[in-house]
Amino acid sequence: MPHAAFVVPGRLHTRTGGYIYDRRMVDGLRALGWGVDVFELDGSFPNPTTDALDRASSVFDDIRSG
Repeated sequence: MPHAAFVVPGRLHTRTGGYIYDRRMVDGLRALGWGVDVFELDGSFPNPTTDALDRASSVFDDIRSG
């Protein structure tokens, strides 16, 4: 099965056009049989805090290793 990871700044269920598009992409890929993992980063992006950067680094490390 194909697999994808989506990393979004903040909550995926935020009601904006970009997040609505992202949710549709995730739903569409899953409907096609893809495995999709969604990782929500801290909402401080695009001006992240030090803690947010540390968490993001951990998320990307986990994606690469998994």
